[in-house]
Amino acid sequence: MQAIGIDIGTTSICGIVIDVENGKLIKSVTKNSNAFIKSKNKWEKIQSVDKIMSVAMEILDGFICKEPIYRKTPLGREIADLLIAVNRPYGKSDYIPCICWGRNARF
Repeated sequence: MQAIGIDIGTTSICGIVIDVENGKLIKSVTKNSNAFIKSKNKWEKIQSVDKIMSVAMEILDGFICKEPIYRKTPLGREIADLLIAVNRPYGKSDYIPCICWGRNARF
């Protein structure tokens, strides 16, 4: 089984894919967020949520190979089905089906 993780840091965002069974890193992508907004106060550090989300979506778009399917259960729970592509070092790709639940489905 494989898993995707996203780390939203102060200055950069990193997306990784790991093999859960053996702990090996399959792929890693890091991008600077450049999300700081100028403030009136020098001591104040403000970041743009829109810029952060834009960079996070760029990273995820590199993995998502099919348009996500968004739906709701009969009880109103949100679900999104994704198909993630991960390139292997030997020239082949793995395709990982994923399900996002709740507010993550809207992301």
